[in-house]
Amino acid sequence: MELVQKNRKKHLETYKGDGFYLKKFFKRDKQWLETHVENLQNANPGYLLDYGVESNHVWTTFKELPGKEAWEFEQTDEFIKKIVEFTKAHYKKTYPYAHVDCGLSNILIDGDDLYFCDWDSIAIYPEQWVMQKMYAVLLKDMGIKVKRYF
Repeated sequence: MELVQKNRKKHLETYKGDGFYLKKFFKRDKQWLETHVENLQNANPGYLLDYGVESNHVWTTFKELPGKEAWEFEQTDEFIKKIVEFTKAHYKKTYPYAHVDCGLSNILIDGDDLYFCDWDSIAIYPEQWVMQKMYAVLLKDMGIKVKRYF
């Protein structure tokens, strides 16, 4: 496996395997992992492949998804509308669970299909807070045009 990201602030390492990713969480415990796994399996069944507890970290493995990160695409009005509509529709689909880290680096585009990746923050949050968080993240990534579609 190849180390693809080391985030010291979040105490996290991400590795890429053949068709999957492995994440090691160094400041999380078994209870967090059990809750995270339950939330992830409820919100996105089939995405999580395996998980476990080691002496100094917990870990998850999950499917590699197709596509390119959304930030690689030109931010036309049509693109912005598509991203905002995807984000809102996805929340309705997974409600009461929310993938609130909805920045362009966590949205993969494969033709007409869009997918969320990086489900580390999946949980149940107050609906108003989720909508405000999604708006703030997309506004940061795509600018004021986002306001037209919220």
